[in-house]
Amino acid sequence: MDFPVWMIEALDDEAARLGVTRQSIIKVWLAERLEQSANRQT
Repeated sequence: MDFPVWMIEALDDEAARLGVTRQSIIKVWLAERLEQSANRQT
């Protein structure tokens, strides 16, 4: 996936704040969003 520079920087800032990797942040946020979406459909 390609992301704009500002988005990568924001992801890196949040990952550093939490002490995790950029990939971890993306996975967690995607999982949360998919769960929210699934809950709205039920």
